[in-house]
Amino acid sequence: MTQSGMARAWPQTSDIGELFDNLPPADSPEQRFRDFCAENPEIVQEARRIAVEKRRARQHIGMKAIFEIIRWDPAFSTTGKKYKLNNDYTSLMARYLMDTTPELKGYFELRELQPKTKKVEVRK
Repeated sequence: MTQSGMARAWPQTSDIGELFDNLPPADSPEQRFRDFCAENPEIVQEARRIAVEKRRARQHIGMKAIFEIIRWDPAFSTTGKKYKLNNDYTSLMARYLMDTTPELKGYFELRELQPKTKKVEVRK
């Protein structure tokens, strides 16, 4: 959601890398998600395939369950980071898929995104 309360529309493009051009700085969760998607488009395609398949079967599945299916499938591997699939990306993937796949509009239950803050320990 934007500050005005309007939902942010995803640009219509086939290049995942272009979809996040107006997002926050390089160390933001959104930027890390963008980088992940650009490096691993087959993961996005598989998440979309599973969600559409479940929607057509009139079954509900959450994005975390989709991530677990992909995570444990030996046919998929990811490039880059320590984890095959970072759970921090589940809500961003759900939003992305609903915004870019007409058949998935409104399919996932969403909560408002909360900024992550680092806990600071104060010693006396």
